[in-house]
Amino acid sequence: MNYIYLFSTRGCVRCHHAVFFARHGSVKSSIKALTSSLPFATINIVIVDINKMGLFLQVLTVLVITVSLQGWQPLGCLEEERIALLHLKDSLNYPNGTSLPSWRIGHAHCCDWESIVCNSSTGRVTELYLWRVRNRELGDWYLNASLFLPFQQLNALHLWGNSIAGWVDKKGLLS
Repeated sequence: MNYIYLFSTRGCVRCHHAVFFARHGSVKSSIKALTSSLPFATINIVIVDINKMGLFLQVLTVLVITVSLQGWQPLGCLEEERIALLHLKDSLNYPNGTSLPSWRIGHAHCCDWESIVCNSSTGRVTELYLWRVRNRELGDWYLNASLFLPFQQLNALHLWGNSIAGWVDKKGLLS
């Protein structure tokens, strides 16, 4: 039997999306290997019998299925959350720090940025791990809590070790 097995993973924090093709071999061993490396991922499997179709249809089927499986993944975090993260970075680095270099304006996929975990279904930021991000040489940090308002699914916020000296009066987000 000749089958093409397409595996699509969802829910992997670090790898966002992976598609695996296994033309020969055991489906069971392929699934076991995939699930052991990504234990919390959702796995979608499509099996195509390539004996019953011509080469053109085989290639077309693989292409269509691969594109549709990839289409289930959000492209990155929401724009409002990406902008809020950049404001948070500016606040942490004020007046002239260099922390969080992966948080860049030109990089739209903020779920790939360091210290961020996103919900794989919604693309929303769910966790921020910002331990000791602020350079101590910058002095005390006065946190503007309104910077966190756009994060509707934020479940974990770790700010330990950032020299928080107090809170700034509610300012809202700057545009």
